[in-house]
Amino acid sequence: MNLDPQLGQLVTEQLVHASRDHGDEYTFKHALTQETVYRSLLKSQRRALHRAVAEAIEKTFPERKGKLSDVLGFHWEQADVPDRARRYLFRAAQNALRQYANQEALALLERALALSADAKPDEVMALRESRAQVYEFLSQYDRAIEDYQAALPLARSAKLEIDECRIMSRIAWLYSLSGRGADAVAMASESETRARALQDESVALRAYLVQGMVAQADGDLAYAYPRLRRALFASRARDEKPLEGEALFYLGIQNNFMGRFGRAAACARKAYDIKKGLSDRVGEIVSLYLLARAEAGRGNYDAALDALEAGRVVSEETRNPFGLAQYPNTRAWLDAELGDWESAYARDLVGLDIAKRAPVRPPEISVLINLVNDCTMLGKLDEADAHRAELAQWMDRPEFGFHAWRWQTRLADASARLEFARGRVDDAEKQIATLFALTARTRSAKYRARGLILQADVHRARGETIAAENCLITARELADALGYLPARIHARRALTRIGKPAPDLDQLVADARARLQNAELAQAFARGISQARDLG
Repeated sequence: MNLDPQLGQLVTEQLVHASRDHGDEYTFKHALTQETVYRSLLKSQRRALHRAVAEAIEKTFPERKGKLSDVLGFHWEQADVPDRARRYLFRAAQNALRQYANQEALALLERALALSADAKPDEVMALRESRAQVYEFLSQYDRAIEDYQAALPLARSAKLEIDECRIMSRIAWLYSLSGRGADAVAMASESETRARALQDESVALRAYLVQGMVAQADGDLAYAYPRLRRALFASRARDEKPLEGEALFYLGIQNNFMGRFGRAAACARKAYDIKKGLSDRVGEIVSLYLLARAEAGRGNYDAALDALEAGRVVSEETRNPFGLAQYPNTRAWLDAELGDWESAYARDLVGLDIAKRAPVRPPEISVLINLVNDCTMLGKLDEADAHRAELAQWMDRPEFGFHAWRWQTRLADASARLEFARGRVDDAEKQIATLFALTARTRSAKYRARGLILQADVHRARGETIAAENCLITARELADALGYLPARIHARRALTRIGKPAPDLDQLVADARARLQNAELAQAFARGISQARDLG
């Protein structure tokens, strides 16, 4: 190749060398040499050179402008041409998001926003929304809200009223995630009213759905359920796939907690299919984890583990902090459901460390509740008390406020077990009363069955055998109707302890063991049965 004499001289003096991948590209051998040469140029020269490079890339590689948007953004940025730089940086940020490079996307959007002083409102709005979505993905809700709120006046100034309503719905949901239920309801209602006035049923439907989701988060499940179902049917009728997927997911959460495990599994599976079709990776993760819990609830432990592991894979691919923190928590819970408290405890200790380093608190809250149960069942009562005391710090904070009814129900259940293990029967009964009050509100048949077994323990401790038997019979019937294996086994085992035979207990255990095809789960179940016998 014929080289420019000056370039040839630089090669001879070993200041630059040809690229290994592209022989017509040359780079400096040392970064310090490059920096020295660059700094020797006047600012005007630098700007001219960056502009020349950007124009050359656009002209030479027009089909690669999308892939080279980060390079073009940099050169137009250095050339002091903000409009072109900003657009390429925004495009580069979208590319980064598709690769789940969230921090890189944030950095690119920050640079683009720094160049937006003279940009049109709708363009700045798009940048703000895009950054808010990244923050939302990373569970940094306060920052996401700030960006969405900054986008609102931009939508108004651009006279984009529907976009304004859409952004309001997003803020409403983030308010709910941040524990600001009243603000969430008010904004979602306003968004729905305005969208209907503008005759945009799609945006109005999203606002309507958000109101149901907010009601569920606040524990008003009787209000939430019909709204979520109505939103589901309306979204299907309008072929609004994103809304249908959201409605299915939140209906699945509610069905699962109420003990309708089959319905919950069906909702989760359909939600997952929709989320996957939309390339919504976060939606894939949460739907798979919900599916795992629902399948475990109805005794399909192999299917539960398959769904859980699939969720872990997506979490690792996308580096999603919630998914990565939630996996060990749910995996430990699965061991606990099988009665293998030693394995659950070991996994939860690892999961607690991961959850504490995550930027979102629900996995930490959940794993602490897990540990209260693990430690109680293993006789580590002082450690159980310590974990319960640590939970107290979240009780009045927004992180605990989202779906607080779920945490409160689980905590009342765990606390009752701990108090009973401590021999504090009266305190245990108070926790059981709290548990029953919560299950009456949420209609959680699963936790009612668990509470009845605990109440039977209290009656038995007081010598009230008939009352204990009545509780256990009711718990057994309820657990059988649900198909909830742990309570089915525990109710029968407790009946034998008060001298009431449970002739189907061995068959129930044998059937459950036969259904477990996964070797790891089968071993966990065998350890659980053995540990239960050791504990009496």
